[in-house]
Amino acid sequence: MIAGLSLTLFFFFALTNLSAQKSGVSGRVFDADKNEAVAFANVAAYSLPDSALAGGSTSGLDGAFHIPLSAGQYFLRVQFVSFNPWTSENFSLTESKRNHYFEKINLNPASISLDEFVITEEIDQVEISADKRVFNVGKDATVTGGTATDVLQNLPSVVVDNEGNISLRGSSDVRIFINGRETGMTGFAVLEQLPADAIEKVELITNPSARYDAEGSAGIIN
Repeated sequence: MIAGLSLTLFFFFALTNLSAQKSGVSGRVFDADKNEAVAFANVAAYSLPDSALAGGSTSGLDGAFHIPLSAGQYFLRVQFVSFNPWTSENFSLTESKRNHYFEKINLNPASISLDEFVITEEIDQVEISADKRVFNVGKDATVTGGTATDVLQNLPSVVVDNEGNISLRGSSDVRIFINGRETGMTGFAVLEQLPADAIEKVELITNPSARYDAEGSAGIIN
């Protein structure tokens, strides 16, 4: 009888913990034109009514993501290089409804209209190596006329909050480089002065080599 009771309690707490771990918002991100999953999309949840950043995630190779959230009202924003940003309707999480699922989030590729012609980007957007990810952001129509800050807001693992603070993988201890050289200025001050049109690619270096002397930092944005 005691063994049976212990087994029942074990499954009860296991299911409770599993439910708690999965509470929040989840879904999948797709390319609307190709109907293919979009990997590495930047997904952020904002609380209402103040639109404060509540949590973030990056879509996996299958386009799936999950952001743990507590009870409250939120909206979701999804961004990625060469796609128009996507913003959800407001949704609520309660004690009785702990999860909200977006079955298919379709991102529309950004395009530039020139008279009767429409030019759409068809380049490899992401290059992945052991120590970094390289995003080819040149001619990204979604940031035309903007600054480097607008470019970073489209990249996975990077968050720029309403105060201009920059974080990489949830840490604000990030160093900003331009053309391989450290700027020596605060990230936001530099990025607001750098036009988006001048940026060909962005490197997110999460495992810097010795030449960067970046011990103790979350990584480098170059």
